[in-house]
Amino acid sequence: MADRKPPPPPSFSSFPDLNPAKPKAAPPAPPSFSSFPSRDAPKRDDDSSRPSKRPRAADFLNDLEDEIMGRASTSKEKDGNKRREGKERERERDDRERSSRRDHDKHRSSRDKDRDRDRDRDRDRDKRREKDKDEDSRRRKEKEKRRSDRDDYGEKDKAYQLIKIPREDRREEKRPSPAPAAAGAVADEPRLFYSDRKGDALNIRYGGLHRGDIPRYHRVGSGRVLGLNDGLRITKESAYTGKALETLRYVDPTAARHTTNRHAKRLAITSKLRGPPALGESADANIPFPPSPDSFLSTSTDPSRFVAFDPEPTEQEKLSQLEFEDGQEYRSIAGLVKPSDLEGTSDDDDDVFGSSGIVGGESQDEYLKRRNLEMDRALRDDPTNIDMWIAFVDFQDEVSLSSFVGTGSKTRALSKAERASTSDIKLSILDRALKVEKNRKSEKLLLAYLRAAAELWDPKKVLERWDTTLKENPELTGLWIEYVGWRQTSWANFEVRKVVDVYVECFQVLGRAMEEKGDTGGRDMLEANAIYLFLRCCLMLRQAGYTERALAAFQVIMELNFFRPDRLTRPPPRQSETTWLKDVFDELELFWDTGGPRIGEAGAKGWKNTSDDVESPVAAPPPEVTTTLDADANPFERWVEKERRTAEGASLPARADDPGIDEDVDPFRVILFDDVRDFMFVVYSDDAKLQLVYAFLTFLGLPFVPPDFPTSTPFSTDTFIHSELVERPALRASFWPKEVESERPFDLIDGEAMEPERRAGITDPFEAPFRTLPASVDCMFGSKPRWAQTVTKADLQHVDVELVRNVFALLRPTLSDTFFTLNAFSFEAALGPKAAIKLSKQVLKDNRQNLALWDGYARIERQRGKMEEARAVYVTALSMYRTFDVRDQIDGPLLWRAWAEMEWEDGRSMIALKILVAAASAAEVDLAALTKVDVDVRPPAAQILRARQYYTGELEKAFQRNVSQSILRNRNHLAYSFAVFEYICQGLQPAVDVLEQHLFRLDCDGAVGTAEHEEAFMSLVKLLYRHASAGVGYKPGQLRGVLERAIKEYPTNSLFLQVFYHNELRMKIQNRVRRTLEDSVLGEHVATSDGWLFAIFAELHLDARSHSVWGVRNLFDRAVSNPRQHNDLRTRSSPSLWSLYIDFEIRNNDLKRAKGLVYRALQECPWCKDIYLKPFSSPLRSSYRSRELREMYTLLISEKGLRARCELDDFLDGFVDSDMEIEDGETEAPQLLKETEELYAERRRLMPY
Repeated sequence: MADRKPPPPPSFSSFPDLNPAKPKAAPPAPPSFSSFPSRDAPKRDDDSSRPSKRPRAADFLNDLEDEIMGRASTSKEKDGNKRREGKERERERDDRERSSRRDHDKHRSSRDKDRDRDRDRDRDRDKRREKDKDEDSRRRKEKEKRRSDRDDYGEKDKAYQLIKIPREDRREEKRPSPAPAAAGAVADEPRLFYSDRKGDALNIRYGGLHRGDIPRYHRVGSGRVLGLNDGLRITKESAYTGKALETLRYVDPTAARHTTNRHAKRLAITSKLRGPPALGESADANIPFPPSPDSFLSTSTDPSRFVAFDPEPTEQEKLSQLEFEDGQEYRSIAGLVKPSDLEGTSDDDDDVFGSSGIVGGESQDEYLKRRNLEMDRALRDDPTNIDMWIAFVDFQDEVSLSSFVGTGSKTRALSKAERASTSDIKLSILDRALKVEKNRKSEKLLLAYLRAAAELWDPKKVLERWDTTLKENPELTGLWIEYVGWRQTSWANFEVRKVVDVYVECFQVLGRAMEEKGDTGGRDMLEANAIYLFLRCCLMLRQAGYTERALAAFQVIMELNFFRPDRLTRPPPRQSETTWLKDVFDELELFWDTGGPRIGEAGAKGWKNTSDDVESPVAAPPPEVTTTLDADANPFERWVEKERRTAEGASLPARADDPGIDEDVDPFRVILFDDVRDFMFVVYSDDAKLQLVYAFLTFLGLPFVPPDFPTSTPFSTDTFIHSELVERPALRASFWPKEVESERPFDLIDGEAMEPERRAGITDPFEAPFRTLPASVDCMFGSKPRWAQTVTKADLQHVDVELVRNVFALLRPTLSDTFFTLNAFSFEAALGPKAAIKLSKQVLKDNRQNLALWDGYARIERQRGKMEEARAVYVTALSMYRTFDVRDQIDGPLLWRAWAEMEWEDGRSMIALKILVAAASAAEVDLAALTKVDVDVRPPAAQILRARQYYTGELEKAFQRNVSQSILRNRNHLAYSFAVFEYICQGLQPAVDVLEQHLFRLDCDGAVGTAEHEEAFMSLVKLLYRHASAGVGYKPGQLRGVLERAIKEYPTNSLFLQVFYHNELRMKIQNRVRRTLEDSVLGEHVATSDGWLFAIFAELHLDARSHSVWGVRNLFDRAVSNPRQHNDLRTRSSPSLWSLYIDFEIRNNDLKRAKGLVYRALQECPWCKDIYLKPFSSPLRSSYRSRELREMYTLLISEKGLRARCELDDFLDGFVDSDMEIEDGETEAPQLLKETEELYAERRRLMPY
């Protein structure tokens, strides 16, 4: 038997063979009979049956046996060689299939590739072992059989015994039998199916089937689903990723295939013809303009009218464009490219353009390869280009999603394993970037590196890297802000005390940086960062249960910055700011220890106005907490109810000398100055002081923002700041759809049963329990017909009203900001109009020349429904404002516009037109007579013409250089007044043209993204919405187009989202809402917690009878699974989203899923006490054992350092429950991290099946 060569190892181009096959030792010399054991075999015990001497005839027969069996052995050797050749061909075919599979998946993440290669290698090794084992077993059995035959010689029929065959059987014997070569030929043919009755252990190891092992199949109907439109299909990618359905652009199967094929080439066809640029438009030659109607007519002979395609480059030209360098890194882009990668991979039937004789185009694979090479080449030429490095890092996310080409790739989020593998590639790229000397201090690169490391490394290693980076770069304040966010959201490293120490350290770093900046412009940004972090720190303390300490910190910093004695305004010339601040803090401590009234308390006058001998205010005793549960109720439920009610009743911090404080068992009620001393810092700029005031209002629960701040600022987008729903159960309850009475499952129309009409769950577009609006007077007060309102009575259910009133009363004389006073008016008007009227009259006694306050007074009267009183206020203010100082006449256009708008919305169009004409007139006008004489008479045409010329001229003047401040501040008011004027005179379209032109001018003036530009969009939306609400004919598409533009520019503005949602509900087209939200609101770099909340709210209320549970769950899951995004928008750390998600599963009675969500929520929001308390409340409590609840309580108090106001043991005394102890044989509860993640990964893998 010839020596058998070992089979060649599998061909892995980039993976070493971990188990190389070793050559086997040469087998022993073959015996005399090739298929029988040697004659020297050991003898049997029973030798009596064997003849002592064989006759001579036996020698002849023995020779005959040698000849016959030798031929059989030769035939078997030939068969064995052919079988080996067949096996080698099978291995080669398997290698080719694996190579093709690797080429197909070459753009998948490196971690996925390693997993597939490990799987293939393990399977090949297992197959070879099984085949070798079977072959050895077969040979062993044959040898034993032959040995047995020889030992039993003479007792059985011999194989070579001559038998007489009948004639007919002899003819059958002559028929050609299947030759041995036929078996080898059959081995080459592809088998129709495989029968596998043995489980694959690799499926357990890798979590599922390999994608390449799934047989190719075709769906009947090309993936259509019965009952859905043709645009929704089940594709290969959507079924594999668990999305199930995908919206296809083309319903034709042939065209749809090219939208999801990574190898199909695509052409971007643009016209080279350009017309003259319009006013304000860019003249850049790279921006194409729409072609003329005959641009591509076949009769045209102008070659510029046709699209030119570049010729297909040759293989040699492609190779010449690559970079091959010595000593390339493993991650080098050019080093991974081989000549075989440049060969076309698409089949002939997928070549869209080749059949038409067109060459060119670019497939998804070619695009990714080209972009990688371009970026890599650019960075090698200019390694100090920080922005290019960041773009190259961000591009890796697109590469990771390249396996899912089509519409699904835009909305699909990377899985945890994909994020980890992508982060590994990012780290290698950033390592290259940080090796450059000039890049080592780049804040952007360091932040990108640490964010990628947090996705891949364990928390301990990440913490060590943070420590090293901050020690090397203590002056980079952006790193400190990111570090605070990471420590607050890192479950493994979180503890309240330690995180507070991190905040304190960050304040110290910012303080040193502010001292170095002095009074230069760079200090303003540092002060703003310090205020932002201070607000985040106080909100974290309050959500962790330390309400008194958080409020005390704000009280101290407000006293320090607004009521500091005049002698402590600035540090002396020869004294450092650090030493001066120490002295200031010592004097502030004396004021704090005296126990005098502080800001927010009754009788507070401010630090500098409080004498040393002032008496401490009498502290109100803590409210008596009563529970609604009986004494026989579950003790855990009784404890959690009392805990929540006690926390709701706590507000102001107690003093050490309060009566009964010594008997209080809660030591955290009394706040000493040392508890808040390390949080203090001083701000000097007026903008920073104003931001500090509005940060205090945000902490108190009011949704006011500083003026001239668009909704794209952290005041409106930050996840850590906007978490009102988790602290306000009433608002959280209004988030869910209202229960409606059960209706009939069908309606009868002309005797035919029809499905009932779908009705939305909301009728008012402004019913959402959350809102994000800029500081606009249009939204501060209510009106009829209704419009968006900044604050309502429902928003103030969990607000300490007396505390807020005291804050407004103390700060109003100190601040010169008119909007702050209007916010006080708005707050009182939401509580009750009478108190607001009283406050406005009191303020106007001392500010009679402030026209904005007069407008606020009139709007309060209008909110009450007192139109005559509101009209009288406008008449009084506008009759005397021309006598004011020029500086005080700035807000005149605001009053004219507000009065005319009120009359127009009240249905008195002619009075509104007269008011707008009077505003454009320089002559004195009897304003009181306008509303009483000839109320339905149209003004003369000459006056209308002069008014139109006035508004046109004023708007043109407003965009010129060196314009006065009065015109600059009132550009939006003038534009809206002119729009209402044109609406009354000529109709809707001229009015829309006025505002569109105004928006265009703002674009040209560089105002895009500002609060002024956002308010201009709001004015246009308001005009169209009022027109649509009036009941006259209108085009929904016109309002839709404006809103889509506005949402794209300002995706967090709740007014745009609510009006768009309401407009589309009328059309009964739900997918348009979903598409707009996906494209503009839930994008990768713009998604915020409020954006996700609105998308979920909209999905819940699309149908009043029921909602799509899986659709809502998918939105929740995507929201809380989003990684850290651009500009640090981390929606997965939003307590509001997690709390609502858990409540959603509880409402669906899926307690097991809700329990898993609790553990996941604690990993992302470990500071939020409300999430820790959810397992103790009914009905989720039934999913936990008593031991688990005790452990949760221990975790809450001991390990993470959150505050509990009531002791749980007081409620468990004498309580005995059957589930107090774990029964024999039962295992421990799921661990917090491991089993929850496994459950989540399994659910993701099995979706949608």
